[in-house]
Amino acid sequence: MTAGSTSRRPVRLEPLRRFVAGHRRLVTIGLPTLVCAGLAVLELAGIVPGGHDAYVYWQTEPADPYRQWLISTDGFKYTPAFAQAMFPLHELPWPVFLVLWAALLGAALGWLFGALGLVALLLPPILLEVLLGNIHLFLAVTLAVGLGWPAVWPFVLLSKPTLGVVLLWFVIRREWRALAVALGATAAIMAVSALIAPDQWATWLTLLSRHEDDSSLGLLPLPLVVRLPIAALLVAWAARSNRPWLLPAAAWIALPIAHWTGLALLLAVPRIRAWQLRSGGQGARPGPALLPA
Repeated sequence: MTAGSTSRRPVRLEPLRRFVAGHRRLVTIGLPTLVCAGLAVLELAGIVPGGHDAYVYWQTEPADPYRQWLISTDGFKYTPAFAQAMFPLHELPWPVFLVLWAALLGAALGWLFGALGLVALLLPPILLEVLLGNIHLFLAVTLAVGLGWPAVWPFVLLSKPTLGVVLLWFVIRREWRALAVALGATAAIMAVSALIAPDQWATWLTLLSRHEDDSSLGLLPLPLVVRLPIAALLVAWAARSNRPWLLPAAAWIALPIAHWTGLALLLAVPRIRAWQLRSGGQGARPGPALLPA
């Protein structure tokens, strides 16, 4: 190899360096997106296991979402509004859905953790979350954004309603407008959903009342009736002491089952903490500072 060829190599890499420097956020979000989509392709090829939770979302028929739950415990348990919102994705072929779903999880991971998103993917709970295709990373994004944009809270309340205990943050801090927006937006969506399929809401409430507490399957094997007050106390302390970064931990405790993959909620902490540092530790609402520049 000549000296001339060696000196030309950095010149060839310079456009790539300039692109990465100028599109840092695109790269930090895009890389986890591509990696997670690649994992979905490996799942479809049978090389790695996974896709269970994603398949439950995909195969759920919006016109009859609780058919499987009626005959087994392994069925769709979210609200009818969630099932109705999934209708466009339900129409996709399964391989397309799985790759798209995994890519969205990767984008959420990159947004939450930035350049360390791929490192976070090496953690067993996060890797398992992506392989199974659950929604905890989406919930983490909602927690990070929801303190400033309470209109996004319906996603949490209509998927895992027990996480609504985090709304005590607004109550204790007397942020009545934010609370009204969160609850009002949720009520509006529920009203539209009930107009579309009133019988489904009745079925969901009936099945929910009959559902046995399977919290013993989780990493924190305490009944939900015990964990919810603990989560509420943690939210109250966070609100009183201005520690919003404790809210993801409270949300994890309040999950129907506080299992390993639910720890993905904790990835919201860096986003919330970064806002607090930028605002000098003051203020009640993360707002726009939490969104990518």
